[in-house]
Amino acid sequence: MALFRLDGYGVVVTKTLTLTAATQYQVTFDLNRDTYDTLNIYRAKAGDYVVQVTDPNQNINKSNMFAVSIVPVKEIKGIWAFGVNFQLYEVLQPKVQPVKISGVEVTEVSAGHYKGAFDMTFDPVAKTILWNGGAAVAINGLAPQSLLLLDADKGDYIMVNVYPWLLPAGTQPITETLVIDNGKITDRDIIRAARKAANTIQQDIITKIEPMIIDTDPGSNYCDDVGMPQTYIRPRNYNKWMSFQIPYPNVLDAAVTGFMNQTQAAVVPRAWTVWDERTGIVELVPSMSAQVIWTFYNSIFVLQYLFNFPSIPGFWHYRITAGLRDLNNDREIIREAIGKKVTLELLNSAGSAYRAGYASQATSRDGVSESAGYTSSAMYGVYGGHFSSYKEWLTENIPKMRTRFGGIQFVSI
Repeated sequence: MALFRLDGYGVVVTKTLTLTAATQYQVTFDLNRDTYDTLNIYRAKAGDYVVQVTDPNQNINKSNMFAVSIVPVKEIKGIWAFGVNFQLYEVLQPKVQPVKISGVEVTEVSAGHYKGAFDMTFDPVAKTILWNGGAAVAINGLAPQSLLLLDADKGDYIMVNVYPWLLPAGTQPITETLVIDNGKITDRDIIRAARKAANTIQQDIITKIEPMIIDTDPGSNYCDDVGMPQTYIRPRNYNKWMSFQIPYPNVLDAAVTGFMNQTQAAVVPRAWTVWDERTGIVELVPSMSAQVIWTFYNSIFVLQYLFNFPSIPGFWHYRITAGLRDLNNDREIIREAIGKKVTLELLNSAGSAYRAGYASQATSRDGVSESAGYTSSAMYGVYGGHFSSYKEWLTENIPKMRTRFGGIQFVSI
């Protein structure tokens, strides 16, 4: 049984399951403990996953896809956006899309539609579909199509996308009850917003938040990002170890090679490489039984060869893992920044979706009269207090986080 990352990385951790007479098994993957590799680098980065089971006959079964997030939806709803229902005030949707009538997706509900439970009926023989006792609408051919379904009174309607090859088979009409109510921002939408917020924070603090693989020559190998080769600069004297700087802070692991233009000239064994984790400066320090493997210059000693050139553009190629080791203790502030950033964006959208342009509301004491004010100049919607507070916090703390976790940024010429 394996925890499988769907971004191309593959298996993160495996566990062996001993089969017994039981019909159900429960296996737990602890993301805080089980997902470190042999170099003690965390590999369960945010993304989409499945649990993959391989039986003794090498048959593979996969679970439904699920998400792993730096800041989960439960935390966003329970802490950073506490009390916000993320309801779409002027948009109606089914609470659950059709299940029995597979291949049909409700995409729009008329603004004046009543809320409540209504029936959708599909006839697999006549290939028709109808809504709330309205006229049956024919499904033509096998191509995806969008249909307008009127109710019995022809006063309300829904729009559906139909995928004919997914429709249920049979000889009897199938009826399914759908509940129409105000729409809400879905958990999947919140997850997507959280990933965008994490990418924004990552760019702002100029370091990878999670351990990511960066390769100058990935080929068919997996990597999260493609790096740029670095120029070889000849050391000024023999009293300094040969070194170069990888343009990524927080380097956790590194494999280095040397290239003359497009030709690989050297493979530097791992035993030669020493680096400063925060700055990314790699130094080549020889050790016993470790030597550079030359493929082009026939094992000439590295200093004698490279001292003939003041510089070699794009000489240093590398495959590294870079990023913060974890987001605990003093690094927990990064999770707070992501939580506030995603909530800031969600509240701005939710404020407009709840009551676009809403400014004020007044109700008389006798409960008879009621008025609401709307304005085109209202800022941040009904959640302006949260929005402004989070925005000020991010403006103040992101520069501090950039220096704390990415180091001072400079270039020496």
